This record gives sequence, structure tokens and C-alpha cells, in this order.
Amino acid sequence: MQNFDREDQENILRLLDGSVRSLHMKYRQITHNERAIPKLALIAKLTSKNTETTYWDFLKTMENHLVDDEVFNKFFYQKKKEDEEESI
Repeated sequence: MQNFDREDQENILRLLDGSVRSLHMKYRQITHNERAIPKLALIAKLTSKNTETTYWDFLKTMENHLVDDEVFNKFFYQKKKEDEEESI
């Protein structure tokens, strides 16, 4: 997140990290589909106070998060399933 100012970084992390569960779950409902990302990146760019951060920076960050999240969830739920099967 090198091009993001501190406020942008904090807002993005607050949404992504799940520390505020209700906010994170609402965010996931709305954003975890490929069609929403371009619109959300545009909103982020238009509301950002940092003129150095481009639309493409926001877009790429959001796309990368979606891919990382899908990979993590596959791994997490597969591991959980394996652990449950082992305990039976």
C-alpha cells in the first residue's frame, strides 16, 4: 500500500481485517464479487485525499485481496474439513 496515505490505509485495513466483524461481513457481502470491484475502486479513488494514488492502485489492491481471500478460504475450509474427519 505504498501509494496510499495513512487514512486510506487505515480505512482499507479496517474493512479487510475483520476486527469489526459486522462491518467486515457487510463489506464481504457487497464486495466479494468481481463485478463490484471496478465500481468500488472508483468510489475509493474519488473519495481519497491522496492525489498520488491512482484508480489502478485501488483496483489492483482490491482484485489482489479478492484472489488472496478466495485462496485462503479454500485452504482454511479444506483444513477444517480434514481436521473434522480426523476427529471422527
